[in-house]
Amino acid sequence: TAAGIFSKTKTNMSAAGGDEGQDSKKRANDALFNKIVTSAKKKIEENEKTRLKLTLTKRLKEAGWHDEMADYCREVIRNKSLEHLDISKLVEEIAPRSRSAVPDGIREDIAAKINAFLEDGK
Repeated sequence: TAAGIFSKTKTNMSAAGGDEGQDSKKRANDALFNKIVTSAKKKIEENEKTRLKLTLTKRLKEAGWHDEMADYCREVIRNKSLEHLDISKLVEEIAPRSRSAVPDGIREDIAAKINAFLEDGK
């Protein structure tokens, strides 16, 4: 994993120092290394999040979920007067159905991918 690669690199960097006169330089290098590792981990997490979102979107489209929700939204909007159309209330009304309409197989697959990613990061 990325964390394993970074920890091995840090061990190699730490072994290079040793002289007491270089303590401040070592601390500065360690601080820089930690910033780099943190930044890399965040980037990896962002990339994985984007990949999962794309996978979820594709699977939902293939399952017809998008079309089903678009039809439902049109129905809800048609049944409301334009004067009383409030986006936040519309979202409140549509959200429970949209969540429950996600096919179990897709929900389970995405959950498994998230768990696998989290386990890899340990």
